[in-house]
Amino acid sequence: MLVSPCPSCGKTENKEWGSKNGYTLLRCTSCGLIFVFPLPSEAPAIYDKTYFASGDGYGYVDYDRDKEPMRRAFELYLEHIEEVLGRKGNLLDVGAATGYFMNIAKGHGWKVEGVEISDYAASLGRAKGLSIHTGTLENTFLTEESFDAITFFDILEHVRDPKSVLLEANRFLKKGGIVVVTTPDSGSLWARVLGQQWHLVVPPEHLILFNRKNFADLLRRTGFTPSLVTTIGKHFTVPYIFQTLYHWQGLSLWNILAKATNRGILSKLKIPINLHDTFFMIAKKS
Repeated sequence: MLVSPCPSCGKTENKEWGSKNGYTLLRCTSCGLIFVFPLPSEAPAIYDKTYFASGDGYGYVDYDRDKEPMRRAFELYLEHIEEVLGRKGNLLDVGAATGYFMNIAKGHGWKVEGVEISDYAASLGRAKGLSIHTGTLENTFLTEESFDAITFFDILEHVRDPKSVLLEANRFLKKGGIVVVTTPDSGSLWARVLGQQWHLVVPPEHLILFNRKNFADLLRRTGFTPSLVTTIGKHFTVPYIFQTLYHWQGLSLWNILAKATNRGILSKLKIPINLHDTFFMIAKKS
């Protein structure tokens, strides 16, 4: 048994769960959270141009193009957001990247703002006329109680202290505002069958892996009341699928195929996938 504070519940008793990419992963014996040990003192310096534009080692072959087949999923996110919130208003997208989702929300009548740790990605979003701050939610100067919705799509698994991030989100939300999250589900059947071979176990890109219960508990501890949880499938480009396989299995063949299909008709082909191993959750500020 290893002694290390759980980033979610704070308990200090953990068991070694596995290892990957030279990193040890622990599982909290209290809440079941899986996390990298030791957690880095700051975010790994991997979110540069290559993360968004080449797919070498991590990230995307072409971020905006890889996101385009996912448009319908993002529109479904907005439908759920508007149904739970009951209105449109000010939306803050944390981990906004180049502003792909922000543009969709803007087109649906939302006033949008973003936060992105990568200045490269944020600058591409600003070139589109979007308001994207470089940094993290904790070090960005925003007005308290100014947003109706704050979104974290595939973000919280990347951060070392999700509790403090959610507390900050609470501070910036208006009364009755909502936080919206998608993150890998370590309690899903696919994740439990594959264990440390699950394709979403990719340290240091993913530092923390939640399940539905321990994440709902964390939301309650940070001042939120969960109101909706589901899974929503996405469409993926062929290069993105090959790149994911490369991250998962480490076979150079997948990386070669990702780059070989980066042009031409295969780069535009989109394939629907829903392994039910990522959950979508909305919670209201209590």
